[in-house]
Amino acid sequence: MTSTPARATGAPQDFNFTRNATGLVREVSMWDALIMNTLGMNVAVGSVLLLQQAPAIFPGGNLVLAVVIGLYVKQAVAYFSVRGQAEQQMATTLRMAKDNHRLLREQQMLTDPAQIQQDARALGMVRQGERPYVITGAAAAPR
Repeated sequence: MTSTPARATGAPQDFNFTRNATGLVREVSMWDALIMNTLGMNVAVGSVLLLQQAPAIFPGGNLVLAVVIGLYVKQAVAYFSVRGQAEQQMATTLRMAKDNHRLLREQQMLTDPAQIQQDARALGMVRQGERPYVITGAAAAPR
């Protein structure tokens, strides 16, 4: 925050200070306050507060049943999360197995003498003792 003196009215010590406001407002929503307060809370303290306040907040509620249901829901969420990760890993494994088979076939082709000769001829290489001929001026043959 900055302050600037207004024009003096004549007296040497007579200054009026005005604030240069930016218009920004600091505000915390209900959810932000809940998250900030929850993250700073100790788990043991939270459990004790829950056990003390739950009967007053939820009269007639069964705390033991709520905890048991919560544990089952947590296990179900964890199960489906792990199941999704396992499916992703299986898909990755299958893709890598296909790539491995393709690379093995390519490796076998690269050791085949006929394939080596075909690749060398495509690059314009000739065998020792052969005479290369280059035809110029002719129309390119369709491939």
